[in-house]
Amino acid sequence: MAAKHLLRAGADVLIVSRTIAHAQSLAEELGENVKVGEYEKLSYYLNKYRLLFTATRAKEPIITKEMVEEKLINRTWFDMAIPRDISKDIDFDNIKVYYIDDLQAISSSNHALRREKALEAAEIVSEHKDNFLKWLHALAVEPVIKQMRLDVENIVKSEVQRVVKKGFVPKEYQQSLEHMGVQLFDKFLHQPTKQMRQLAKESDQENVIEAIKEIFALNTDSVDPKIYK
Repeated sequence: MAAKHLLRAGADVLIVSRTIAHAQSLAEELGENVKVGEYEKLSYYLNKYRLLFTATRAKEPIITKEMVEEKLINRTWFDMAIPRDISKDIDFDNIKVYYIDDLQAISSSNHALRREKALEAAEIVSEHKDNFLKWLHALAVEPVIKQMRLDVENIVKSEVQRVVKKGFVPKEYQQSLEHMGVQLFDKFLHQPTKQMRQLAKESDQENVIEAIKEIFALNTDSVDPKIYK
């Protein structure tokens, strides 16, 4: 279910399993933008991707502190396995780990909690759910941002080719000019795209995204989500 939500938002999904055939079968079922990773490279994937869902039948944690590197990126991990797949001693500041058995413990002991404690637990779960949904909503704006950058790159290349063809600039400078032009526009678009990602987290994110597409005349139907990933 999580993979389907992420795919609809334009994200890439990587499936890793001890049984490669199982991973390939699931990838085929989910469709495009789904890749299969090697289980032996699990540590590498942990330190590359921001979001992780894990649900195995392992009797011991398969993700340990020794496998994790300190990175600047914020990571969110969801451990859906019982017993846990992720070791409890992973305590990096920029890694949030949510365990399903923690939530089940709250649920099973609700009858023993006073009413205010039960409400408090419900609020915590709701907050985590809302934060995750906001993150999913924010992903919906990524195809728009990618299309903007693609349009900019195409415009820069077209204009540079034009001035080179007219003889205003020597051809040997063409690649350098294209690179410089794209970099300048990237800097110009940095703050607007940052604001777009923030606005996309709001409840009316669909209206925001449609307005942006209308203003800039963007068509995201054919955008490859892997470009500028």
